[in-house]
Amino acid sequence: MALAYPGWRFDGAMCLLTFHFVPREKRVPMAAEIWRRLKPGAPLVVAASGAGDRDLWLSRYAAFLAAVQLGAGQGGCGAGCVDA
Repeated sequence: MALAYPGWRFDGAMCLLTFHFVPREKRVPMAAEIWRRLKPGAPLVVAASGAGDRDLWLSRYAAFLAAVQLGAGQGGCGAGCVDA
């Protein structure tokens, strides 16, 4: 599994709630490629969900997107977040 930006090395990477959407046989090669592209000592943050939680996370994500879109129309950051 090749990533974009060939030859680039990154200061860090996050993979948040995506691994459970990748077929099981592709997860290890994907993680290895991400890790390979990091600079030495760079952090890799991974948050994964169990297969049984998929619908729960998708419904929460949909609610988050709706809140952000609502807030974007009002010039704010959306429901559920705090402007700094």
